[in-house]
Amino acid sequence: MKNFLLLLIFSFTGIFAQAQYIYDGSNHQIGRVDNNYLYDGSNHQVGRIDGNYIYDGSNHQIGRVDGLTRRQIIIFFYFFL
Repeated sequence: MKNFLLLLIFSFTGIFAQAQYIYDGSNHQIGRVDNNYLYDGSNHQVGRIDGNYIYDGSNHQIGRVDGLTRRQIIIFFYFFL
């Protein structure tokens, strides 16, 4: 039972760890998300999400979103900006 619980914990940990990386259609890593910060494929900070506002890597506000989920904001940032 103890081994099963450890396996279950490790499998969920792996799922959440994979969820922070962003891949394109060719399965190349194009970025990652770490809390509110957005990074490119080379691990350079390219943006930040603060509530409804989006900032670039220099902390300049580049937009505001309304009515979108966090996941939708991240997808929009990586594929349309």
